[in-house]
Amino acid sequence: MGNIQATKLIGTILIVGPVLTIICYFIQQFGVLGTDVDPTSVAETAHLWAGASELSIATSVLIAFGVALFVHGIFFIANEIRSGGDGAALAGSSMPFIMVGFIGIVAVSGLTIAGANITDAAGQGFMTAVSVGTVAAGINAIAGIFFGIGFTLIFLAIASRDEYNSTLAYIAAIAAVVAVVVSIIAISNTEQAQLMTQIIGITYIIHVIYFIILGRSVLSRD
Repeated sequence: MGNIQATKLIGTILIVGPVLTIICYFIQQFGVLGTDVDPTSVAETAHLWAGASELSIATSVLIAFGVALFVHGIFFIANEIRSGGDGAALAGSSMPFIMVGFIGIVAVSGLTIAGANITDAAGQGFMTAVSVGTVAAGINAIAGIFFGIGFTLIFLAIASRDEYNSTLAYIAAIAAVVAVVVSIIAISNTEQAQLMTQIIGITYIIHVIYFIILGRSVLSRD
């Protein structure tokens, strides 16, 4: 195990990380929050995290872990591109944005765990749950924007390289731009937040598919 090839490890985590993250994300959306509430409304969802505390905590930890995995994989590829050739500047520029997004996701996961542990979140602890949820929602919004910008830059960098499929990378970059735009709309127009969140979910799926393809490409290296 100590002699595992770097490309085999990176290829694996580029597949496992995003898949784990999106599975847990949808478990939270449908298993914790359900379909009867507006997932963008803190007032409607604050008590639900505590109501399914074990599932909330488990998925939050796994989301942070999954994001850490694929961020490591992205940084490996970014550093390869930064070593020289086309896309070096784009790859280097993507890393701070992705890191800020990662820190934000970890913070949101921590706050979700805190909210899940609030006693009587539907009663006396409701206002505390709402406060925690509001902070988490704000951090999640800005983290999503930074992630989207970082993804746009790294995918454009990948598209400029001969060793990767440029068409797929451009599609992933477009999805990242869409995620940034709709995230900004969701922040500035709360009436559209639920629809925008659904669109963001679609971009997540596109990116997971691309990460799987990217991971398989890295795994196939000699």
